[in-house]
Amino acid sequence: IVTNKVDVGKIILKSKKYKVSNKSKPQDLILKTNYYVYKILIDTFINKIKNESSFSAIKQNENKKSYFVRYNTNIHGAIDWNIEGKFIEKFIQAFSYPYPGAFTKIVYKKKFIKLRIFDSSFKKNSYFSHPFLHGKIFYQDLNCIKIIVKSGFLIVKLKDILIEGEGVDFFNSPKHHLGIKKLEGKTFFN
Repeated sequence: IVTNKVDVGKIILKSKKYKVSNKSKPQDLILKTNYYVYKILIDTFINKIKNESSFSAIKQNENKKSYFVRYNTNIHGAIDWNIEGKFIEKFIQAFSYPYPGAFTKIVYKKKFIKLRIFDSSFKKNSYFSHPFLHGKIFYQDLNCIKIIVKSGFLIVKLKDILIEGEGVDFFNSPKHHLGIKKLEGKTFFN
């Protein structure tokens, strides 16, 4: 029910909670939410109207409400290489498709390059413990790079890294994929 305040009206219909995987990305959540809203809730709502069923309005519990800040990927998506690796992995997931991707910078051939990262996998390891190493690429092959982070390292497939170029639509330009550039030994920063 609509009121003059945001999200305080009575509830006339709700769905059960749904679970998401720990590896879910925003794109997955959007699809699942759209399914529940448009398929389940709207179908249920329309069927109740067709069947002339009544709706019971439930007052919202003000103590259970929560609001989350809306983040802008281009401002808030900078990767902090000094936090725990498992949190960097989640951070990268949160800014993944359909958003422009979490970002970091690197010096390559004496130029600052901004990179977008869309997926990663954290591996726990106590071998790399010095904070000076955080963000350093210690391994690269034709498919992936491995980056030292707190408590371990991240594996990032090269296909999940895009170079942000001047005036380039980096989503639709395969030539701006990281490809086979030599990055081993370099350090990401923001």
